Amino acid sequence: AGATVLYWDNNGTGTPSSGTWNTTAPQWAATSALTASTVVWNTADAACFTAGTTSPGVVTITVNSAISCAGIFNGSLTPPGCTLTISGTGSLNTPSGLNWALDTSGSNGDPTTIAVPITGASVVTLEGGAQCYLHAANSHTGGTQLGYAGNAFASVLFFNNSGAFGTGSIIVSNCPGGALAVEGASAMTITNAFKVDRKSTRLNSSHLVIS
Repeated sequence: AGATVLYWDNNGTGTPSSGTWNTTAPQWAATSALTASTVVWNTADAACFTAGTTSPGVVTITVNSAISCAGIFNGSLTPPGCTLTISGTGSLNTPSGLNWALDTSGSNGDPTTIAVPITGASVVTLEGGAQCYLHAANSHTGGTQLGYAGNAFASVLFFNNSGAFGTGSIIVSNCPGGALAVEGASAMTITNAFKVDRKSTRLNSSHLVIS
């Protein structure tokens, strides 16, 4: 959505690790390079995990308050990515009127799990080729979009509850080989409207499997 990106860098020039995301601690880098001059979170920015040129492996980010941000990137900008889980008692708030990127395009192909509610009015836009898990009852109202004209979603989006897609539509935009998959053995009913974005330049290559 054109937002500035901050990179998780909670150990300065050392390898980033698991930690708590808040608005007071200086634990972010302004570029993808590790730095000793970290800054506090800016709620207008998007978050990339993590800074540095080496994957930190498994990273769990604890969110215990309502954190506003403009998107989540696991690796896809310059870093290789990590096995990322965002969990806790808080939430991720999306700004109104934007596409809120949830991008798993990191070169390591590591999965991303969002286990806190996604709130706000944005369109949550899935991008990338790594698996993503939605493990909270989300309340965002803008819809959940699978890919867009400039970046496909070509992986599996797993969900474990009927509220995972918020209250808006599920929009297939650019989804070659993508899939929605419910976790567990039982069938699940979701009530979201289902739409195909006919303005997408990649419509003819969109193919979605639901299981």
